[in-house]
Amino acid sequence: GSYIHNQLGKNPSIDDVKALADQMATKGYPEKDKQTNERKDNEQNKDKDDATIGTTNSAENDENDFLPPDLVEAKKPKSKKLGRRLGKALSGIRSNVRNNNNMGNTNNGIGNQMAAPPPSGSSSQDNGLPVSPETDSSCQHCMEQMLQQAVQQSTKVPKAGINSSDKVLTQLPEELSRGDEGCEVIPSQNLKPFPGPYQSGKSHNGIRVFATRHRITNSTKPSEQFLQQEFHAVDSFADILQNLCGIYKLNLSSVCIYYDNSGGTIAFNSNKALYFNVRFYYALHYNEKKQKTTTATLSECYSYWFTTMAHELAHHLVSAHNKEHGFYTESYITLYMPRLMKYLSQQAQS
Repeated sequence: GSYIHNQLGKNPSIDDVKALADQMATKGYPEKDKQTNERKDNEQNKDKDDATIGTTNSAENDENDFLPPDLVEAKKPKSKKLGRRLGKALSGIRSNVRNNNNMGNTNNGIGNQMAAPPPSGSSSQDNGLPVSPETDSSCQHCMEQMLQQAVQQSTKVPKAGINSSDKVLTQLPEELSRGDEGCEVIPSQNLKPFPGPYQSGKSHNGIRVFATRHRITNSTKPSEQFLQQEFHAVDSFADILQNLCGIYKLNLSSVCIYYDNSGGTIAFNSNKALYFNVRFYYALHYNEKKQKTTTATLSECYSYWFTTMAHELAHHLVSAHNKEHGFYTESYITLYMPRLMKYLSQQAQS
């Protein structure tokens, strides 16, 4: 480790990393440093990869398993990031990666490299021919990969808020019309940042908070008054959302909280960022939580907002409330339900 740090310095460029990797690939690791490292490894009884600096114990892994990805990254020491960068460079050169300029990057496309199984009843598989178990398994695996990629495509909530006009999806079939309900097909939204008790525009754990400008009175006073008086409920809701982001492996910066005392919008998806109305958490779960917190009330709360988040994530793939959206919502629930059950089980035992 010391040899690599000495050779690269504090701020190595990718060219420096490649040059060191080439040198080590041809000349090998310096014998003195190699023997020193092997002796340290034997003393500590750890089997470390020569390109990885630092490890985490099982307790830390369990804790990080239910943290949003951006919070996990923030907790990692910088030395580990250097080790990972060098590890990627070394492994990339050893495996003769063709495009070194894109080393370590991931494809950000959603669904353009893999095919998901169509919703039940689609004609693409209704041709009367038998389908092998291998094909079904492969389709399911590809669909799950697509869902996970879609989560990673979530965007950061804009700190300035949003001011959107009414949206009408004319391609929505008449028999599936939901009137003024729903989350993607919604009336205009006009949100502005609410400073809150921390004067940061965020909850205690960093989730952005917004007040709503009323559609008729054009005033934010009712929303701001609630947020000022009941911010403890906002912080409580923020804890729920953070844990759900950990379950879905969704960045915390991609969700926010707002208060709207009119209409029936529980949550909505805007430009692949998720907005949750604390009004419904306060009415359905917070008061009961204050009175008594039991495994049953905890499960009811998490199952409600877990399903709501799945519904909103499905809008990354489909805007309208149609069969495809229902299919992807169910698929998200199926894919991440085991992680929710594991989390609730851990909470019940703690």
